[in-house]
Amino acid sequence: MPTRWTAKTWTLVAAVLGSSMVFLDSAVLGVALPAIGRDLPRLFVDTLEGQNYIQYGYLLSLSALLVLAGALSDYYGRRKVFVIGLIGFAGTSLLCAIAPNMEFLIVARLVQGASGAVLVPGSLAILTTNFEGAEQGRAFGVWAAASALAPIIGPFVGGLLVDSPGPYPFKITNERVTVEEAPVTFLKPEHPLLNTPNKITQKDFEGWVQERGLNFTNEWDPKYETVISSHDPGESDKPGGELYAKVGNGVFVYTCYDWFRELPAGVPGAYRLFANIVSAK
Repeated sequence: MPTRWTAKTWTLVAAVLGSSMVFLDSAVLGVALPAIGRDLPRLFVDTLEGQNYIQYGYLLSLSALLVLAGALSDYYGRRKVFVIGLIGFAGTSLLCAIAPNMEFLIVARLVQGASGAVLVPGSLAILTTNFEGAEQGRAFGVWAAASALAPIIGPFVGGLLVDSPGPYPFKITNERVTVEEAPVTFLKPEHPLLNTPNKITQKDFEGWVQERGLNFTNEWDPKYETVISSHDPGESDKPGGELYAKVGNGVFVYTCYDWFRELPAGVPGAYRLFANIVSAK
């Protein structure tokens, strides 16, 4: 039978999501700043100055008001202050999204940071109040893990929202290859992704489950190399399922083949190809 979510579970989810939004926001913005400086009109600040205000104004108001926000939670009630912070953060996020110019965005970001300052100590206070003993330790562990993960996934989320998640532009679609036995073509048989450390052959695409992949790309910068392609019967070929590009001293690989299904299913060829992707250089 499915596990029933208790009131404590929902409390933990609310606290984690509330604080994670604060940390995720600053990480996402770092990717969006170039587009903001390029596209958003300005009244009296220059581009670089405005970008600094947008980024660091948020962090300044957030960090400066953390202690005060904690005191407000103790005085007025943790739940009430947390809800106010949540509404304030959502409202100021909307204002940021519709900002007509950079100066308006700077002010909205300052207020957004203040709302975020209410959420972080408020979420911790709620966990302290509602959990005890070993339960409290686990709750704090989940909160800390989510808070650490938010800045890591922030740049990826920002890339999806603003441009693309890679170093060069590409367009992700909802196109998929649904037939698990769909033919796979090696566009560059000598490419490292197909040879190092494992020599990939057609046999490695046998025994796949449910489908080949989803979210294929249909447009990409010429700096990317396409390595393999696939397609459902009667459809056009989809070469944008695996993109490879050299970036500085490393590489970037976008892959949309179904690793989340093939690896848990123990498909040997999927493990071999995935090992090549992880070790790409």
